[in-house]
Amino acid sequence: GAWNLKSYLEFGSGIQPIDVTIGTTKAAIKVDSIRLPIEVRYGIADRWEVGGDLGFESDDGTAITAGGTTSRILDGSGLQRIQLIGKWNFWQDVAAMANLAFAGDNGLYYSLDGFDFGLKFMYGPQVGAGNLNLNLGILFKGGDADLDGDGKSSASEAYDNVFSYGIGYVYPYSDRFSGIIELVGSSSPYKGGADVGTNDAMSFLLGARYGFTDQFLLDGGFGIGLGDGSPNFLMKVGMVWMWGEPADYSSAAPADRRESTASGT
Repeated sequence: GAWNLKSYLEFGSGIQPIDVTIGTTKAAIKVDSIRLPIEVRYGIADRWEVGGDLGFESDDGTAITAGGTTSRILDGSGLQRIQLIGKWNFWQDVAAMANLAFAGDNGLYYSLDGFDFGLKFMYGPQVGAGNLNLNLGILFKGGDADLDGDGKSSASEAYDNVFSYGIGYVYPYSDRFSGIIELVGSSSPYKGGADVGTNDAMSFLLGARYGFTDQFLLDGGFGIGLGDGSPNFLMKVGMVWMWGEPADYSSAAPADRRESTASGT
């Protein structure tokens, strides 16, 4: 089988996942976030992949003062998650992926408490000269958040299951260079409460991918938020490196070039 190493650095500014009410005043909680996941996968059969990733995150949140006490909401740095992944390709264009994540810092925006279990279904047919990528997923979140970092969780800090979707198109301008356009979104990861309102996410993304060799690809792009729970501005750069038997990674390279973020990979 072939090995596959993926990583990217992502910066998102002005994310507004929740609004809080203090007395009669409603305040928007905004956070700037930097993420760095590192993922390794192994193809154990023609249709089956297994792997895992480590995700690191740094958040710059919002200061809120109530009752003479100031707290910083969604502010800190640490381990976003440890994640185990399994992907099954039913047919050439249809796949499903399951993931189990744990050991995250529940004071971070993209993080978790306890265990998260996700399922995602993907469809990637060829349309014209390029490939369309569609996905629909659900993430069952466990535990509770600690948004203010006080070591305690309340009903208004509870996690909620997340529904996600994406549609993307990858157009190959040449054997090495592809353009990417995407629309991705998800429901809020928080339940909210009487004093906490939640915001869903939706983003429009433009990017490009360049394959220096059949084994090494670079990609990058930027996006704008169409929902309050999304970054106002997002910038992302990443890489894919494949190794193993030559027959394995040479056949895998075209698949990596035609997938977008919306493919769920």
